[in-house]
Amino acid sequence: MVEAKGSLKNRIQDLGNQASQAASSAYESVKSATETVGQRAQEFMADASKRAEEAGNYLNQRAEDATAAVGGQFKAAGDASASLAESLRSTGAYVQEEGFGGLEADLANLIKRNPIPAVLAGIGLGFMLARTLYHRS
Repeated sequence: MVEAKGSLKNRIQDLGNQASQAASSAYESVKSATETVGQRAQEFMADASKRAEEAGNYLNQRAEDATAAVGGQFKAAGDASASLAESLRSTGAYVQEEGFGGLEADLANLIKRNPIPAVLAGIGLGFMLARTLYHRS
């Protein structure tokens, strides 16, 4: 019976050692898996951060391009307004100096020098006037 007790004690110690080794092995596996997951999470966050930065830079560049384009359009509109204002100023000065009699004489000279374009312009103006009057009635 003593021998059976010793054998049982050895079996229990063996089972305890095996359980300890299994727990140690499981611990190492879990530890390794945790480190791998941690590493991958770190890599994922670094990649996500890099992509977010790239997206931010892209959007920032697009916003700067749009701002430059709008600024260019405003500048062009200002230039056109300045050109129109200058044309109106010079036309006003011309009419003030020459009067409508001088304007009529200049227009007659222009038509004499360029008869074909003058006839085409007259036809075009007549067409537009007729169309406007036709739609109003």
